Amino acid sequence: MIWLLNIDFDRTVKNAYKLLNKYNDLVLLSHTDYSPKVTASYTLEMHSQTNKVSKQVEDMVMLHVDAENEVSCIVKAINKLDTENRRRLYDAFVQTDLNRTDVMIRYGESRKSYYRKLKVAVYKFALAYQGSERLIEQTDDITS
Repeated sequence: MIWLLNIDFDRTVKNAYKLLNKYNDLVLLSHTDYSPKVTASYTLEMHSQTNKVSKQVEDMVMLHVDAENEVSCIVKAINKLDTENRRRLYDAFVQTDLNRTDVMIRYGESRKSYYRKLKVAVYKFALAYQGSERLIEQTDDITS
């Protein structure tokens, strides 16, 4: 676990931002008729798929399956975080009817404070993400 000391915070956050900014596109690409519902504690829950007609594996396009898996991994990583960070990520990346300025007003935070706290939430998401090795950037300098 010594490698955790060498994480490049800014590059890791940048990689996680790229993935989270694609979340809504992945939901559309996965051809699912749902997005996760949010509980009072901002835990995301995928809707049941029991009402869907099952398709033959050979009829499925791998792109759609990959997108659905990616959405699931993102949801799982968000759910590993505390309520405050889940709420920030949900409002910033999942919810589409509010822009960032509206969210800042809702939180009663300055722009600088909002983005600083969002950056920390995104960093924690990167650590919790199942494919975190894709997101986490490490520095070579062990002494820092």
